Amino acid sequence: MAERDDDTDSAAAFYDLRRNWIDKLCEHKDVKHATFRVGYWMARRMNATDKAMWWPIDRIAKEVHVDRKTVFAAIAEMERRRLMTVTRTLGKPSRYSIRLPHS
Repeated sequence: MAERDDDTDSAAAFYDLRRNWIDKLCEHKDVKHATFRVGYWMARRMNATDKAMWWPIDRIAKEVHVDRKTVFAAIAEMERRRLMTVTRTLGKPSRYSIRLPHS
């Protein structure tokens, strides 16, 4: 039973982190509107189990109603601002994880 409680606590902590991350992204004065839309959409697809998402760029663009170039630019902006970590592996989908900025 303790393991299940640990999992529940861990999930709750991740969802709090994700909510805080979305708030920080929204409140960041220099983040472009499209970057917020892409980042928000991506964050909402991350789950507490793996704390990441792997959706392909084409699907993100379709769901957010922007072109691929906008998605690439948004991801690059979030990486540059140290809001997101992207793990790229040849032949596999990229893995996207959120990062809270350091104060």
